[in-house]
Amino acid sequence: MNETWMSPPEIDYLAKDYASFRQLMLDHLALRVPGWTERSEADLGIALVELLAYVADYLSYYQDAVATEAYLGTARRRPSIKRHVRLLDYVLHEGCNARVWVQVQVSEPITLPKATQLLTHVSTFMPTIAIPPRSFAYDGTLTGQTKVFETLHSIRLFPEHNEIHLYAEEGEEASLPLGCTSAILLNPKDEHNPGLQLKPGDVLIFEEVKNATTGARTGADPARRHAVRLNGVTRSRRASGHVLHVAWTDADALPFPLRLAVRQQGDIISDITVARGNIVLADHGLTVRH
Repeated sequence: MNETWMSPPEIDYLAKDYASFRQLMLDHLALRVPGWTERSEADLGIALVELLAYVADYLSYYQDAVATEAYLGTARRRPSIKRHVRLLDYVLHEGCNARVWVQVQVSEPITLPKATQLLTHVSTFMPTIAIPPRSFAYDGTLTGQTKVFETLHSIRLFPEHNEIHLYAEEGEEASLPLGCTSAILLNPKDEHNPGLQLKPGDVLIFEEVKNATTGARTGADPARRHAVRLNGVTRSRRASGHVLHVAWTDADALPFPLRLAVRQQGDIISDITVARGNIVLADHGLTVRH
């Protein structure tokens, strides 16, 4: 009896997706069954080949995924990273959206409701900074590169909180030192003005608004600002007028000194740093209501 010896077909180990698996099986069938030349999608043999190629592609993906997720340095899925760091007794937080402290300046006392939408930027042709919801201007703004944030709580806003000056002895240099956890604010209170309405729990942002060398606002460093949450507010009166003593916790201590008044060439440059009130926390994301 004569036996025909057939060499085993070459296997392409670089085949990793549907198209390459399908072609590999068709090449093998052409070698094993040279008489079968049907390539119609309706053919049962082609249907079986494509089904097997689909399954192989699916398994190949999971094979790669297992190798990738097996190491902390290459893992891409959050559950895999959580399992890796759990071995080090570290609990990975679920995370949250980007959040930002926003100051809202007002000309009269108003209440800003929770979930108020704040837009990162709008067209320069907008006639006002308040855009009516579900309007043509609103829809047009969202189609651009605008990001939407929403306030996480309601807040009462006061015009006196737009820019608050800090107390410093007249004609003297002054600053808030590194690690500072208290400050004295000037309180513009009189018979026609109730003054500052700050209370524990409110947030202030201390910001350098002037260049300490020239005194110009255009030269101020935008990085020199810091947010604190007040845990103590005390009112008192000095010779120069009403003041507010405010304090915050060590967790919010100033990470750098802030200059209040400096002497340059014999002249005092004052109000270098101010406090900003009317601060609300906003969360990135757009709530869609049906």
